[in-house]
Amino acid sequence: MSRQERHDRKTERTFSGEEAATRVLHVLNIAFSSDDWAQSSEGEETRERVLSVIACIRMLMERIDQTAGWPMNPEEMPSDLWDAFNDLNGMLGRYTSTPMFFPLKSTASGWEVSDVRVPDRPAQESHAVRAVIELAKQNKLQRLRSCDCGRWYFVKFSHQRFCSAECRIKFWESSEERKVQKRERARDNYVYKKVHQGK
Repeated sequence: MSRQERHDRKTERTFSGEEAATRVLHVLNIAFSSDDWAQSSEGEETRERVLSVIACIRMLMERIDQTAGWPMNPEEMPSDLWDAFNDLNGMLGRYTSTPMFFPLKSTASGWEVSDVRVPDRPAQESHAVRAVIELAKQNKLQRLRSCDCGRWYFVKFSHQRFCSAECRIKFWESSEERKVQKRERARDNYVYKKVHQGK
């Protein structure tokens, strides 16, 4: 197999939860978009509401993980856990939906059908909240992370810490470890030139 074929095979790989994450990231990364809606106050409010839903679900999941013996009988569930469920469901209750078609280049058909649409909320927000719920059902919500540059990304590998290779390189080049390495290399180069200059 040629190198190009191996590379092409790599780019075709998709990860579980990646499609839903793409819908969420579209809203979370609006600060990096040149779209007029994304730059508006409505776009920023949408982003904040989606982040709020994510935070609420994550908090509930952490609370569930801390509760010994999960899954438990609903009658035995602590009242604060019931309150957390009710708070989340109250928040999600604002996202009434109806089936809608969306153009999507990444699918074979060129479109997708999804239950979204909230009369008083932008369609992107409802779509993103549905995707957040989908990620939570797949237990992949913790894979949404914020990079040092401020951009959100979906973690595909457990060792991934940055949204892109550019961010990884930028972080590495500005790290203390790299600065020490550069100083040592410069010192070695200086010594080498000094020794070999006289010959």
